[in-house]
Amino acid sequence: MRFSACHEFTGESTLKFGDDDEAGAPPAAAKQELKLPKNAEIVLRLVGEIDTDKAAVGDPVRAALTSDIKEKGQVLLHKGVEFSGRIIRLEHYENFTVLGLMFQEAESETAHVKLNLNMDRAMGADVLASSRWGVNPNSPPRPHEGLVPLRPGHLRLSRGVVMFWRN
Repeated sequence: MRFSACHEFTGESTLKFGDDDEAGAPPAAAKQELKLPKNAEIVLRLVGEIDTDKAAVGDPVRAALTSDIKEKGQVLLHKGVEFSGRIIRLEHYENFTVLGLMFQEAESETAHVKLNLNMDRAMGADVLASSRWGVNPNSPPRPHEGLVPLRPGHLRLSRGVVMFWRN
């Protein structure tokens, strides 16, 4: 029996009874639900690295917006806003590795956005596979899944990798 691919999951909880210092605090302001313009190009930069030897499907992924998203001259989301996503595919083949990412939401101090993005491409890392690798996963991308083709083996996709998405 091998346990080399096991992951440890932890949690934390706090139990509070009515005598809370925050009880008199005003409620937090509700965040505005935004819709991004159709076909808006969204350029994200990976915030943390992804190590394909340690990563697993379901792991969280964060990326930051590289420029403001505007509609009719008004800024909807500012540069630097973080987008939250998950790894939804990690497949190792003889000639390549496929990393599937999906970003579900973005949140700033004042706004929240549910996302339905489609990836155009990724660039900026020496571990990305070129077309000469003949990357062809066994199953096509799921709706709103971005496939990142990587060279074969276990790799580290470093922070700073740029991904181009469309809404």
